[in-house]
Amino acid sequence: LEISQDFDRENLTGNRQQEIEENLESLPTSEGENFEQTQLSRQEITQNINSEFYQPIATYVGRLILPTAEEREKVKGVLLEVHTADSANQHLIGQIVNLRWSDDSNLQTYVQLVTTNINFVEQVRISKRQGNIHPDRINNWQNVDPLESLAGARPEDDVIVALPEPVIVEDTGTGRPSLYISREPIQISGRFYGLVKIQEFVGDDLFRVSHYNRNSQEFDGMEEIVYIPSVVADRNGVLPSTNEGLENSPVNARGWYIYGAKNTVGKFVVQAIAPRALFSVQPQTIISGKKATLDYINHKYWQEEVAPKGNIANIFLDPTEKQESQVPQTPIWQEGERALFMHVYGGIGGKKPELSPLGIFFGHFAFGIAKVVREPLTNELRFNLEYRQIYTHNCDGIISGTLSWMRYMGDRQWGWLGVRPTSEIIIKFKPMTEDYDFNGVKFSPLNYIVQELDVMAARYRTGDGRGTTSVSPINSCVQDSSQALYTALNRMVAQLKLNPLIMKWLREHPDDEQTKRFKQLTNLVKTLENHLTPLGKARTDWRYEATTLGGFPVETPLETLWQVAKSWRSLLPRFANDQLAMIFLQFGASLSILRTNQVGGFNSSIEAIVPTDFVLFVPRVNRSRE
Repeated sequence: LEISQDFDRENLTGNRQQEIEENLESLPTSEGENFEQTQLSRQEITQNINSEFYQPIATYVGRLILPTAEEREKVKGVLLEVHTADSANQHLIGQIVNLRWSDDSNLQTYVQLVTTNINFVEQVRISKRQGNIHPDRINNWQNVDPLESLAGARPEDDVIVALPEPVIVEDTGTGRPSLYISREPIQISGRFYGLVKIQEFVGDDLFRVSHYNRNSQEFDGMEEIVYIPSVVADRNGVLPSTNEGLENSPVNARGWYIYGAKNTVGKFVVQAIAPRALFSVQPQTIISGKKATLDYINHKYWQEEVAPKGNIANIFLDPTEKQESQVPQTPIWQEGERALFMHVYGGIGGKKPELSPLGIFFGHFAFGIAKVVREPLTNELRFNLEYRQIYTHNCDGIISGTLSWMRYMGDRQWGWLGVRPTSEIIIKFKPMTEDYDFNGVKFSPLNYIVQELDVMAARYRTGDGRGTTSVSPINSCVQDSSQALYTALNRMVAQLKLNPLIMKWLREHPDDEQTKRFKQLTNLVKTLENHLTPLGKARTDWRYEATTLGGFPVETPLETLWQVAKSWRSLLPRFANDQLAMIFLQFGASLSILRTNQVGGFNSSIEAIVPTDFVLFVPRVNRSRE
């Protein structure tokens, strides 16, 4: 989350804390309460959808329901109101089922690691009075697992999720059916999606749209009237999005993905939008050459002309090519490819700006996983982005965990697409993103990273059992995402070097492509370790994964200062993002940059604040063993 300019505000203790508490203003209305005033969630469970023009967001979509304390032992997980299902289990739609973890050993290790007792500390009360949302319903519960902390993160059962494949259905015909999953549910908005071009506003938040026709590859398919509701302003009086002038947006020509479901009168209600051009694997611009790509990251990609207000940019950086090249006709990315990506957002300026003294705004950082998928409505390859958000308790309704792009960015009430400048940098680097197979001994570097990010996200939801996480110099989105990356890569290399079969295979196949990739990977890990631990030694909590969330570093200022010194390069979101991007470029990685700048309807009252970068230098890398 945005790093506060005053780290101490929420972290005061003792008499001073009591004094501040007595002077706090009355509880502000949270956006969670405001959201109840909108019409976005008034939808029927059973939907009659034209499958030629709409697709379900996932095979299984539903609403999480937290069981009562008395039900927990029987449910053994959480409950799910099923909204979509596979063809063999359509009868489950509208039913309440058990949602449980599978018995996979690696998954159970993760579940046990982050299962915790919840006992709120005093600071939760102050945070709630500032409008932040905490998991009140699971306070004083014992052995809360990550499904329960997700379902119980908000005051109401309003978390809509897609279940990651595979989903195992257990339905004996007697008792409540159960669904078993092996990964954390993905937070989403809506149930179905379509691809449309907005033709005109027809009044009362209604718009005439034309659907994409996969045969003609034009927007000459079915026409209909959809409902794009006006949203509720946030606590600062800023609208998260606006539908004004959507038909005139510069990205409308390529179309919008619209996400939602039909309301009680049969109108499709648009809960989230996504500009189609942003997710194309065919970039608008290619920058080539090591020097040019490093310079682009260091100085250019946040410039106004790259993505003017209301527009997007899709740029590909290739450090291995010597000269500028034309946009290729064949895809740079292949179907099924996965990659790590980095996200940074900037601030909201204009008539009601966010706090940015002297124009300084730190922003927010997150990792995520991108996958190249074939989208069925167009039969085109596109990026599918899932964030692994490490997010403190907040008033915006954002829950730490796995969030789809359409939920975190595209949601018209909760997302940032319409109000913030943002960047996603997708890292194409085979040594890190391709799996390894050493005579049947398999491992995936990306899976190691995902697992550590999932652990950190689950810890953030509960504050390591204290009920709150707050931003500080040592605990923040960027510091703890960096800790997860550091932990994952070091643990992976240590485990592999202790495996005699892998070491034997590498010695016997010195010229194999996998051996070369592995050497690059170990060099990358060493470089990242040196970069993330500038004093040559990792912080104690990084090395031993201490459960420090929910603590308050103002109580130990000297220790906090020393901890910050050990990880200062991961203190600021944009600086950490750019430095990591330049490290990957120097290892020969290619980068796809997806930029947005307050995209959607036109709002003249807001302006973009670019996240601040204080240091402009190219980090050193270790490639001596390649």
